Amino acid sequence: MKKSSIKTARRYIIDLITKPASVLPKQEVRLSPDETRELEFLVDNGHWEVLVKNKTFLILAPEGRIQTLTQALENRTKILRTNLTPLGRTDKTRAAYIQILSHIHDLERLKEEILEGFYTNAGRRQISKKSKGDKIDFY
Repeated sequence: MKKSSIKTARRYIIDLITKPASVLPKQEVRLSPDETRELEFLVDNGHWEVLVKNKTFLILAPEGRIQTLTQALENRTKILRTNLTPLGRTDKTRAAYIQILSHIHDLERLKEEILEGFYTNAGRRQISKKSKGDKIDFY
């Protein structure tokens, strides 16, 4: 995956995740156990690209979407790191080693940017101008 596609994915994901949870009509909010298992499968196997179109994922609250997506990204990097171990030992596989390592760093950067973008914006709404110590009268 090229770096430009990671940037495009980041913008798309931030926009999608910050949308209100009312993406689906009210009658479609019921979930079957199969749909829940499908979401778990996608997260466990690190299929973060497919996750953003999953019905169960779209029903989650914005913070739930963030946590689910970051867990899928973490699982993808773990899978890539296990594939990375045997590579890099010979000259023939060194290029593949470098490409996979670069992709892992891109995914980690994407995860950090998604978390930073979401929680920075969410935090601005919650913090007032006065500190909590000024609001609470202890004596």
